[in-house]
Amino acid sequence: MSERYGKAKIVTLRADVDALRKAIRSEGSENVQQCWEKVERWVDRVFTTGQEGIE
Repeated sequence: MSERYGKAKIVTLRADVDALRKAIRSEGSENVQQCWEKVERWVDRVFTTGQEGIE
């Protein structure tokens, strides 16, 4: 599996998603947090499927 998604490094994309997750949990409104919870499971799956061992 590639370490890149297009021109972006997978580790950079994962770091950006983690930063978004932290911001939503600490500063997001209740509605934003609920919406994030619905998509978070899919975002995590996309960034972990086939990415084992890539750091």
